[in-house]
Amino acid sequence: MAQVYLCRKGLAAWAQKPHLLRNSSLISFNKHTRRLMQQTSACQSGLDSTSAQLVQSINASNMRLVLYATGGAIQVPTWLLSNASGLNQTALLEVLLPQTQGSLVDLTKQVLPWCSEAAAFALAQAAYRRAAHLSAFGTPIVGISICVDPAAPEGHRAFVAVHGKAQGPCVACIQLTQPGASRVEEDTVVSRLALKVLADALDAWPRSLTGQSRTLSPHGWAPSEQLCVSQPLESEGIPSVVSLKQIAAPDPLEALMAGNVKCVEFNGSQVVTDAPRRNKLYLPGSFNPLHAGHKQLLAVARSLSGDKEAAFELSIGNPDKGMLPIEETRRRVQQFVDAQLPVVVSCAPLYTDKSDMFPDSTFVLGYDTAKRLVMPKYYGDSELNMLLNFARLRHRGCKLMVAGRFDAEAQKFLTLRDVQVPPGLADLFEDIDEYDFRVDLSSTELRAKAMRQEPLGARPSGASRVE
Repeated sequence: MAQVYLCRKGLAAWAQKPHLLRNSSLISFNKHTRRLMQQTSACQSGLDSTSAQLVQSINASNMRLVLYATGGAIQVPTWLLSNASGLNQTALLEVLLPQTQGSLVDLTKQVLPWCSEAAAFALAQAAYRRAAHLSAFGTPIVGISICVDPAAPEGHRAFVAVHGKAQGPCVACIQLTQPGASRVEEDTVVSRLALKVLADALDAWPRSLTGQSRTLSPHGWAPSEQLCVSQPLESEGIPSVVSLKQIAAPDPLEALMAGNVKCVEFNGSQVVTDAPRRNKLYLPGSFNPLHAGHKQLLAVARSLSGDKEAAFELSIGNPDKGMLPIEETRRRVQQFVDAQLPVVVSCAPLYTDKSDMFPDSTFVLGYDTAKRLVMPKYYGDSELNMLLNFARLRHRGCKLMVAGRFDAEAQKFLTLRDVQVPPGLADLFEDIDEYDFRVDLSSTELRAKAMRQEPLGARPSGASRVE
């Protein structure tokens, strides 16, 4: 009942220390508890009719979000959770309330002023990456942060930032210019502003509010636009000014090419930037072209891995061939977009780089790649360097699944058993048996056939592999 007590008293008590709230914490809540939460939010948390409509619209969207809040505005998660009709009927994935400078540094990896635009942006980006980790490929996600400074001598202020909008990240700064207002009143004002910023970012502004005066326009903001807060915030009787700022989002692939982001994930119309997911199954390749063998291999590997979530991975860099031109990268990515398949475009050409970017993950590769991975000549003819690279892979919790291919000269289907893996590395490899997967397709052969305009069914027997 401790959680119920906190809900009845409101979330203000949580601000005394960092606290993590996940959807799973509501599993044990019974109907009586949920009614209690709804009554509490309506009576004690200042949820007016406009805010209630925003909450319902946000929860009804297909977006999922993670919220990080420092210093206040902690009524937002209460409203979102107490007005959800079920465990999976809320947009909220997780809430974190860091209340120390150490917590802020741990989340952002930067030393930033406690309540600032920079801290709000950094926290929103951290929340966005966390949302990616907690959600499935293809799920629309955003990260939202709220930074409140209740001790500012010139009047209390707060920043609300959202990361994950298609137009780019945005931030709203509200200055509360009446020092005599109570903490609860100010918290309600900031919480309502956060709902409006969030509804705008999710394109979830209720139709019933379209004609009303509102702080934010769902059609976009002018950079650094200054305006007075309109209803319903003025109903609190607290004079305040809001500053809005929108940062234009760069082309994600251009940002990747420039080295400004680590990876870009495409899944149909959904694009997730700079939020690498750990503990997944990845099939790296050049995919020139993407063919049925790739699709079947990923499906088989996923089945053998216990149905681990899976995606293709395309690196823009190659140790032997250099960087892919951006237009060629776009062409290859479009194959996956058209097929509604998830692909992560990265700047990680080596498997050690991939393990750093996607820790605790399993990578699917072919026989030829596995054979090269355990040859010291690819490590400067140094067996020690090779072992150190595999130690790095092991340290990141990654493993390798190896698919075989048919060798025309040997007239044999080659598998992991034909690779001379050092005994100390054997536990990092897993064989995909020929019985589970054998598709005699080669990207090189498909490209040659396309140039000759030959039908794919006319392929002669010969070397077969998945590239």
